[in-house]
Amino acid sequence: GDGVNDAPALKAANIGVAMGINGTDVTKEVAQMVLADDNFATIISAVREGRRVWDNLRKILVFNLPVNLAQGLTVFFSMAIEDLGAVPLTAIQVLYVNMITSVTMGLMLAAEPPEPMVMNKPPRIPNKRLLGKLVMWRCLFVSTIMIVGIIGVFVWNKSWPETYDLQQRRGEAFSALIFMEVGYSFNCRFLKSSSISPRILFGNMWAWVSVAVVTGLQILVLYCPGLNTRVFNVKGMDGYQWIRVLLMMLAVFLIVEFLKAFVDPILFVHFKRTLKKSGKAIRRGLSARKKNDKKPKKDSSGQDPSGDSQC
Repeated sequence: GDGVNDAPALKAANIGVAMGINGTDVTKEVAQMVLADDNFATIISAVREGRRVWDNLRKILVFNLPVNLAQGLTVFFSMAIEDLGAVPLTAIQVLYVNMITSVTMGLMLAAEPPEPMVMNKPPRIPNKRLLGKLVMWRCLFVSTIMIVGIIGVFVWNKSWPETYDLQQRRGEAFSALIFMEVGYSFNCRFLKSSSISPRILFGNMWAWVSVAVVTGLQILVLYCPGLNTRVFNVKGMDGYQWIRVLLMMLAVFLIVEFLKAFVDPILFVHFKRTLKKSGKAIRRGLSARKKNDKKPKKDSSGQDPSGDSQC
């Protein structure tokens, strides 16, 4: 709307749209959206951008929550397991991941362009939560994989292929977390569709910039004298350790892609069917209760206590 007489309708609408050039000040104040160029085609661009922002917020949550949960639970389980003898991740390493790696990869996901089929999706429910079923399920599953990988390589380095000291073992566990995070960030670029496509190579130049920055900093942490042993309590890795770390990064990427392709559709379709059946059962129970409440109640003699006795 653009006139004063359109103000009540704009205020009552779910999304009121006012004209920015020809619209009055009253309509601009009550509207939720103002078209600066008075072009209706701008609404399509605004919807696309809004959906991109929403999807990117969910991608950042899907990425950051499993990483943070894996760090905390790795320290917890390593302290609970007596045979480990030491904690795989130190406090400075956890702080480094939170301040450097997670922020760098999260900014990359924030700059992700909209997915190709974003405008074919149905409208989002207004009260839909960011922490939905997909976010929580992905968080639990991926964090479990990361915990098993970090503690696994830390234990593996005790004996095979040779005995490593504590700083070398921590260096591999630390690098395993970093590069599993890098591999998982490419899964998060597409929430439900497959990341195994040519699209992953293009569309977001910041993805490769972030990978280069994280990799360069990790090499610096591992091999810079003084910085590695004194600050981060790690040592440089040999060839066997690098192969294991890169294979773990690839394994996380492929497992999550398998999850998106085969497990998620079956799991969430079954969940929706169960939720739909339970909703119908609840509605039937409520309707039956209403019908029973409307029926006149009778006492022990079979007469209606609320009505007058008939002769």
